[in-house]
Amino acid sequence: MPVFPVPIFIAAVLAGFFVIRLVRGETHPTLLALIAVCAVQSAIIALVQHYGVAALRPVQPILALVIPAVGWAAFDQAAGTGVRHWVWHAAGPVAGLICLAVQPVLLDLLIPLSFLVYGAAMLVRLAGGEDSLPHSLLDNGARSLGAWRVLAVALIASALCDVLLAYAHAQGAAQVLAWV
Repeated sequence: MPVFPVPIFIAAVLAGFFVIRLVRGETHPTLLALIAVCAVQSAIIALVQHYGVAALRPVQPILALVIPAVGWAAFDQAAGTGVRHWVWHAAGPVAGLICLAVQPVLLDLLIPLSFLVYGAAMLVRLAGGEDSLPHSLLDNGARSLGAWRVLAVALIASALCDVLLAYAHAQGAAQVLAWV
């Protein structure tokens, strides 16, 4: 029976949102890049996990390491600071490529660590409230602040889920894998 997995649905929604925002020209390129990377990652997850496209399996962890860095770039733009020291933000994906070639099991540490660090850094920067986002419109400040906090918490939650999945997999707890 044909299957339409949730990640494909999410990829389609994100792709539609990306196209609408691109056509309207209302969204900064870094935020568009974040939406696009998330859409592609969701599609890759579905293709690998649900349709067995094994050739994309190595792309999945590297693209996962790109997501928090691109999220930070979008956040930096919204905070009015611009992406500084972009080379440091490329370190995660580069380290991921090295891990993939040398010791793939290290990706189980690197990916959650990257998500956790970026999410925590966002929350620290957002502690200043609406003043953390000087490029937000005055009437949208609270909404923008909330959206960036949701992204930060989502990054941290994703890291925690990855750790739970790795632990459950290592312990052979299949019932926990489905729940997470």
